Amino acid sequence: MPQNIWDFWANRYEKLWVQKYSLKPTRDLVVAELQKYIASEIEEELNLLDVGCGTGQLLEDIKEKLCQPNLALTGIDSSEQMIAFASKKLTNARVIVGDALALPFSHNYFDFLTCCHSFPYYQDKLMALQEFKRVLKPGGVLFLVQASENNVYDKVVMKLVKLTTGKAAYPSKAQIRKLVQQAELNLLNHKKIESQYFMPSIILSTLQNGDKK
Repeated sequence: MPQNIWDFWANRYEKLWVQKYSLKPTRDLVVAELQKYIASEIEEELNLLDVGCGTGQLLEDIKEKLCQPNLALTGIDSSEQMIAFASKKLTNARVIVGDALALPFSHNYFDFLTCCHSFPYYQDKLMALQEFKRVLKPGGVLFLVQASENNVYDKVVMKLVKLTTGKAAYPSKAQIRKLVQQAELNLLNHKKIESQYFMPSIILSTLQNGDKK
């Protein structure tokens, strides 16, 4: 396999079985939650960044379902093949190769940030959250989704997942709360993504940059 395992999965990613039971339910909930923060008509441009955007599926869904021409979409991923795949089909979003721990964006740039299922693979999770906070505007909102080891069943299932994706750590809700506090972000709520009974816990944490201007 290539050095970046996600390069290997790029052409297969949208056909994986987890699309139906994990990834699509995740995208549906994130879009629904995002819509609560966006008015029916946006007069001023808003900026959204999807970290770990993969093949750009979430960006596609946001563009299609929210229909907001003044919502500027950007995606970033460490996999060159994922970004190559995304760039071929996304005509209304900017997608680039980059590192979640060193985001190539200025301070206080984005109104919204999404990070779905890539967080467990970041070696320094606190640094990742600090980077997310840095690029978010004061009051900006972060939607963080990840499989979360909250019980024995979660741990068993995620150990099997690691066999196909590589090294990862899946923080429990309590561990997320601690990381969020250390990063000086505000936790607005946790929501469990409803899926099939055999799926592990998948948690959406909605966070806010509470910095004042």
